[in-house]
Amino acid sequence: MIPSPSFAMASTAPAPSSRAARRDADRARKRAARQAQRDAGAPDPRQLDAALVDALREAILAPSGQGGAMLSNSVEH
Repeated sequence: MIPSPSFAMASTAPAPSSRAARRDADRARKRAARQAQRDAGAPDPRQLDAALVDALREAILAPSGQGGAMLSNSVEH
């Protein structure tokens, strides 16, 4: 007789249909949370990150006479 696996050895992964339902519910929850943040006037995190990166890039690459303090070789005392 072949022993059947015990309940402790059974897979704890949910069935595909419940996994898909949970994924869809998570997406809907996150979508609602993002919309609530937009309604509250919070900036979009991706746009904010992009703006910060652009500003840093411009500050680093600007010629020394135009605020490019990051590339300046002279030290002012």
